[in-house]
Amino acid sequence: MYVSEKEKKTVAKNILWLRKQHGLSQKEMAKMLSIAPSSLSKIEKGEFPPRLCVLVPFRISCRFGIPTQALFSTVIEEAIKKQ
Repeated sequence: MYVSEKEKKTVAKNILWLRKQHGLSQKEMAKMLSIAPSSLSKIEKGEFPPRLCVLVPFRISCRFGIPTQALFSTVIEEAIKKQ
């Protein structure tokens, strides 16, 4: 699956927002997703390793009960702007 740079940035913002909304540290969320904290840090900056482009959003959607597609859309971004 190809993920554009714009989608990566949107997903990165949404992941960061979700993590903060749930009061999780990078270490805690990384453990929850079975990835290294350094990988999560890169993801939150929009620097997705190719093998994690689909896997991490899928795991996040399962863990937080949101549709995977919501991470790729501005739905969560709109909620961020309203805060």
